[in-house]
Amino acid sequence: MGSAFGGAAFAADPAPATPAAPTASSLTDVLTASGITATGYVAASYYHSNGDGQYHQFDNKHDTFQLDQAALTLAYQPKEGFGALVNVAAGGGHENP
Repeated sequence: MGSAFGGAAFAADPAPATPAAPTASSLTDVLTASGITATGYVAASYYHSNGDGQYHQFDNKHDTFQLDQAALTLAYQPKEGFGALVNVAAGGGHENP
């Protein structure tokens, strides 16, 4: 009796492809893709006083920078349909005790 053995030779399986790392979208990309615009401003000033004037006798913060106001505006304003605009502003000024 004879016997026969058959076989198949397989090439080594290729390594699975490594998926590309997801790229994080920047905030600008996300806002632009959604049609939202973001704008804002910061206003600051320099306060100078030597304390010798008639209206400055109670000032105790001479020669200082101060934040006057900062604002952020977010808007969704499509050419047609409903839109929205949010404007947030905050600030302070020179405080006299």
